[in-house]
Amino acid sequence: MTRMTGPIKRFMGKESVATNSSHTLLWTETYQQVSAPDKNTMRMANTVPEVTIYFWIVKIIATILGETGADFISVNLNIGLTGTTYVMSPLLLISLFLYSLLLCLGK
Repeated sequence: MTRMTGPIKRFMGKESVATNSSHTLLWTETYQQVSAPDKNTMRMANTVPEVTIYFWIVKIIATILGETGADFISVNLNIGLTGTTYVMSPLLLISLFLYSLLLCLGK
């Protein structure tokens, strides 16, 4: 195998023959020379947000508050799992509606 330098080479297909004691195998492999994408193209193609320390802080706080709130409603108010679902589901839907409303007004 040769070491590739310069432009990137992409596997496309080139005929090769390999023989075994009972079988003859034929496969194709070729390389097409392509140029490497520039930094602007890579930045636009990346749609996944960067995971930072702020992401983990918000995730941990939201998880703790959500579970604690649901446990409080379920156990201390004695309404059980079904009642907690009926209380927390509208809160989730209202939060999502307000968030989407803020996104629309911000544009």
